[in-house]
Parts: sequence; structure tokens; C-alpha cells
Amino acid sequence: MKTYIVLALLVCSVFTLTDVQEVEAELPTEFQVETTESALQYYYDFLKGVFLDKSSLAYPPVYRQCDKRWGSDYMGDKTICQVGCLMSSMSMALAGLGRTINGETVNPGNFNQWLRENDGYNGNLFRWSRMHAGFNLKYLGKKEGGDHDVDKDHLTIINVHDGSHWVYVVSKSGSTYEVVDSAFPTSTYESSEVVRAATLQIL
Repeated sequence: MKTYIVLALLVCSVFTLTDVQEVEAELPTEFQVETTESALQYYYDFLKGVFLDKSSLAYPPVYRQCDKRWGSDYMGDKTICQVGCLMSSMSMALAGLGRTINGETVNPGNFNQWLRENDGYNGNLFRWSRMHAGFNLKYLGKKEGGDHDVDKDHLTIINVHDGSHWVYVVSKSGSTYEVVDSAFPTSTYESSEVVRAATLQIL
């Protein structure tokens, strides 16, 4: 019996199941600049959709949280451009899985609206548990530190920039995470730069 108790405590110490995002991850003011999709990015996404497996987790669409199409939309009392990195990262992950909202591929605009209408926020903070009912994902919790598994059966969202920013991981090689970043021109982060990670199982 003592062995089972110790094992249970160890598991709880690794993953925490807090439903609500801990703190707002606000984008520095100098990066809160309205963006538009470039022609190059448009054609890249088009060709990617033609030649690559759309179900591949490694090739989600790239969404910018300050895109003029949704950057000024409010989550709670702040905008997607200001504090929408986690929500935008999740929208890229969901789009990469082929998930839709009312027949339209998930993007930060329609995903934010869905969250607002389905108790997906606590103020401006993201509620992980809403991903189960709406998108057939099971939230497994968060794990502190920089060493996290990445595989095709799970979504991994890592917390970087000293805890002030979230990005979606598409692959990992050694200690390097390949990511899609909704705010910064960054495609990789090292494990030493990662504060924690959230994991969701694809059902």
C-alpha cells in the first residue's frame, strides 16, 4: 500500500491539472504590431496543403496573434494581439489536426469567439478543460522544466520567455523544439529556454 501511495505522489508531482492558465502572457508593446499574411506565406500554405499530408502535426498553418483579421478582437478585457499567444498556439494545433468550427478551419478569430461563447476563458486566461468537449482532446496537465516528450498522439504547448509566452511544438530533435510562434520570428527553442509544457492527448 505504501508503494502505491508513493507512486501516486510522484505522478502528481510531475503533472499538475490546473484548469486555468496561470498568468496572462502579454506580448511586449513593441511587438504588438498589426500584421497581414504575405503573398509568399499564402502560396507556401497553398502548396503545403496540396503536397503535404494535412493531418501531419508538423505542418499546421502559421497564425499571427496580431493579424489584422483578429488581432483587435477581445478575449476578456484584452485583445488577442496583447495576450493571445496561448489561444493562437492552440488554434494552430487544432487547424493542423483538421478541426473546424461551423465548417471553417480553426483560426484565432473563430476559436476566440467559440471560447467566449463556451466558457473557455476565466477573464483573459485560457481554460484547458474546454478542449475535451469542443475538440476531442484530453488535457493531461502541465509539467515543469524543459524536458518533454513530443509525439503524434499528443499536442505539446511550451511556455518560454521566462513564462511570458506560449508556442506550439511540431517536433523535437535532441534538446531542440521546432515550433510555430504566433508573435516572434522564432522557429526553435532549446530545452533550457522552456519553463513548462502543457500536454493534450488526441482522442
